Amino acid sequence: MIIAYQMPSVISRAIEAKNGDYSLPRKAKEIAIDGRLCKGCGICISVCPHDVLAKADTVDNRGFYLPVVADLDACVVCRLCEMECPDFAISVLEDT
Repeated sequence: MIIAYQMPSVISRAIEAKNGDYSLPRKAKEIAIDGRLCKGCGICISVCPHDVLAKADTVDNRGFYLPVVADLDACVVCRLCEMECPDFAISVLEDT
């Protein structure tokens, strides 16, 4: 008999985090946004369940309002911003 243990998926962790039911306190060490790849679409801002990201007050040299990290301490490392970014411009580094 084979018993398989399935690790919780990133999406299920994100749902748990959004509902406040996550069991292990997870914190981000850094959220890196690559300004060369980001086009300022705002998807990452809209999918974040904890309002970690916000739109910058100023435009970059290309005329885009890029996202900025507004509250790193609120990040629970659900990685929704990282998964939903169409340009692969966001990397979330977990604090271990």
